[in-house]
Amino acid sequence: MKNRFPSSDAWRDHLLGGEASSLLEGMAMFGVCNPAAELTKLRKDGFIIKSRRVLMTRIIVRMKKHMQFVPPAQLPHKECYMQEYWIER
Repeated sequence: MKNRFPSSDAWRDHLLGGEASSLLEGMAMFGVCNPAAELTKLRKDGFIIKSRRVLMTRIIVRMKKHMQFVPPAQLPHKECYMQEYWIER
């Protein structure tokens, strides 16, 4: 049976809905194998993708609103930065 709503479409809809998202969220929450490639496709489709560096803690808190996510105890998430992306309107 073919998947009628690929995970990349779900992540794309999330971004088109005005939400910010990181590559980690794309993989963990939406099951996108290569989120960077999906961002490239969005750019090729004419969307303007913006990004900024944020603390990993911010992304973890956002993920915990939708799923159970426990980072490793040794992970210094209060010191690590990641990129988050959104589509500019």
